[in-house]
Amino acid sequence: MLSGEGCNDPKCTFAHSRDELRSTEDVYKTSMCTSFRYGRCQMGSHCRHAHFESELRQRKDERTGDDQSVSNSHYFLPLA
Repeated sequence: MLSGEGCNDPKCTFAHSRDELRSTEDVYKTSMCTSFRYGRCQMGSHCRHAHFESELRQRKDERTGDDQSVSNSHYFLPLA
């Protein structure tokens, strides 16, 4: 959105004010950071994604509130 202009897209998924911001606590550190994997994460300790398996948290199932298991077997590739 450009400064001084309103967003007229009814399907827009971005927050346009503080009141529209939603918490992302339920997904914080529940998946591995692909940027870190390739040495490009510039967020450091502020990154919302895990850089190491020890940082991974279980994600809550939105429907039931139960913990979901986290699988990251796709993240680490075997060494040649």
